[in-house]
Amino acid sequence: MLFDRKNSSAAHKTVRYNFQTMKIIRRVVRRERFVFPQKENVPGTPEIPPVRHPAAQFFGNVAVGTGLFLRLNIGIIDCILKQDQSEKQRMKNNISNFDEYQRTYRQSVETPEVFWETIANEFVWRKKWNEVVSWDFHAADVKWFSGGKLNITENCIDRHLPQRARQTAILWEPNNPEEEARSITYQELQEQVGKVGNMLRNFGVKKGDRVCIYMPMVPELAFAVLGCARIGAVHSVIFAGFSAGSIADRINDSGCKLILTADGAFRGEKKTDLKAIIDEALPRCPTIEKAIVFERIKSNPPMKPGRDVWWHEAMANVSASCAAEEMDAEDLLFILYTSGSTGKPKGMVHTCGGYMVFVNYTFRTAFQYDASLSNDGQHPAGGVYWCTADVGWITGGLFKGRRRRAWGGRKRN
Repeated sequence: MLFDRKNSSAAHKTVRYNFQTMKIIRRVVRRERFVFPQKENVPGTPEIPPVRHPAAQFFGNVAVGTGLFLRLNIGIIDCILKQDQSEKQRMKNNISNFDEYQRTYRQSVETPEVFWETIANEFVWRKKWNEVVSWDFHAADVKWFSGGKLNITENCIDRHLPQRARQTAILWEPNNPEEEARSITYQELQEQVGKVGNMLRNFGVKKGDRVCIYMPMVPELAFAVLGCARIGAVHSVIFAGFSAGSIADRINDSGCKLILTADGAFRGEKKTDLKAIIDEALPRCPTIEKAIVFERIKSNPPMKPGRDVWWHEAMANVSASCAAEEMDAEDLLFILYTSGSTGKPKGMVHTCGGYMVFVNYTFRTAFQYDASLSNDGQHPAGGVYWCTADVGWITGGLFKGRRRRAWGGRKRN
């Protein structure tokens, strides 16, 4: 989920979500048989009588009532939603209790090759690996699925098309409540990712080239990330709140050839002039050849001839059919830099095969997600994955084959 709601919409959001949220909380409270303090009550509704809510350590000491949805950490709500799923909806490899966790953990430690090979076999590989894992911690040399060939976008998108082409892949809520939300199906996602891949190729980007992404939380950011992966380019996403100096340092360290950015971004009531920040940074970045600018806030910024190109112009008349580049499992997928709060930012390298397998497994087990289709054949039984983290951080960058809801503005607590 890429989220982007204005402060002024707080009352609207509260009214919209409060009733459902209160019902969920009561259901969990009754099931878990919490011991309730005598002073704090959960208001009643016409359908459900009042109940006392659990101790402060469960709800984070919040006042339960009209502002609950906005004041309660969204992670708690997500946990409640997941806990409330029936056992029938849980995946076959779901870890449902501590004993099962211990057995699974022992297997992963005692026979890691068998454990991870079983999981990796669930994916589409153009060529299977020669060796599951090899490591030398003294030399800091770790390899996963050596010799394996794949393209991660074929696993994120293409393999889902036979059954899920018309299913929603990304839901996007804009910053302004009056702006229309967007719903992108897997078929539309494939087309947009293909167009971005071909657009990048038109500007000379090829396998192994670095592409910097400095964009707001809009669906085009997801298209950009996957478009890079489609053609084998290594993407480096930079949080759209960093300064010109921070951007220049990361671009120069990774040697980016092209940057994908926007004229600006919305953060609640505030507009951020991303293009002005980029214009300040790029004179210090000799490797950048082109800057592709997505129009978001319509600020009509100055465009440098020969370097700057509007996104919509670069995408015009570009084919949606884009052949996926074959990648080695150990080829670079993306570079994500540390914040730099403890020194010089460090570029953390993630490779194609190991990242794909580990992230998918972690997501499924940590969120207890059921990827199978529900009875209508159009929606995953596990529902919608909602993440408000910015894509500039690792938790926000998981646009990898899950039905997501996206938020285009400020992260709320």
